[in-house]
Amino acid sequence: ACTEVAPIVGDFSEHIVFSDCFTPHTVERFTGKHGGAIYGSPKKVSDGSMGYENLVLAGTDQGFLGIVGAMLSGVSMVNKHILSKL
Repeated sequence: ACTEVAPIVGDFSEHIVFSDCFTPHTVERFTGKHGGAIYGSPKKVSDGSMGYENLVLAGTDQGFLGIVGAMLSGVSMVNKHILSKL
């Protein structure tokens, strides 16, 4: 990566203190996520139902991706499971 940006910003490789990267293999090794998936469970539960009363799944395991997806998931589950009962 340093060689790709060096023509633009100059050679900064001697200033790098620490560098890290990950692969699907390392993600699976350290998180236990099958195949190195970084966005939740491969099984999506679109309605959030977990089979227990008052337990609802929200977040990236619910079907949306990223930070905004996790937020939208929470809003969707509140609308479906809480506000609909008020």
